[in-house]
Amino acid sequence: MGRVAARIVPVAGKNIVGGGLLPFTPEASDALFDGLRAIFGKGRSKKLPVPTNEELQQAAPVFTLSWLFDTLDRTMRMEKTTFENGDGDAIVFHDVRFPLASGITQKEITAHLKTVPALRQENAKFWNWLGDVPKGGSNGKSRNLGWDTTMEDGARVLGNVEMKGRTLHLSTNSSARAEKGTALIQGALNDLVGRPLTEIRTASKPVREEYTAGPELSPEIATKVVHEF
Repeated sequence: MGRVAARIVPVAGKNIVGGGLLPFTPEASDALFDGLRAIFGKGRSKKLPVPTNEELQQAAPVFTLSWLFDTLDRTMRMEKTTFENGDGDAIVFHDVRFPLASGITQKEITAHLKTVPALRQENAKFWNWLGDVPKGGSNGKSRNLGWDTTMEDGARVLGNVEMKGRTLHLSTNSSARAEKGTALIQGALNDLVGRPLTEIRTASKPVREEYTAGPELSPEIATKVVHEF
């Protein structure tokens, strides 16, 4: 059973719970009570005696350290965990941007996207890219954390497609899906869009960003992208 530790502060004759709360897992709770028994019970009794206020003040660091050591341990274990989607691919977020070709309107792009069976339109400028439910889960990697989204009818959301100004965005969560989605968009739109620009960031390091562009990116589009970012 989980517990929380809080500080009771006397204010204007009333005891008020301080704003900071430390959540204790069962493991942290056990460590805390073991520490308190060692201080107040001298390690000889499992029953924890009732300490005085002065004794509790002296033992205050035990509360903080019990919580801290448990939190650090769980955080370090989490850093070693692999995140993957329903296809068993490592989670690597991709935002693929397709610039609209000169003279092409959003209306023309929308008309072509409506013919793609895998795209389900949610509003005038947003589509969900859907796929079937995988057989057998995520390749049997049970120790890894799964990360996927489904619609109400059970269809998996492989990514999202959104129109933003003169750019069509494809957002997905793996390199394999980004390649497949890029081919899907290019196959549906052909020369209605230019060469895509891709932003990549991992789930464990969201600050890291990489940008890749095809060799045929025109100087005009490249200049626009540089100024936007």
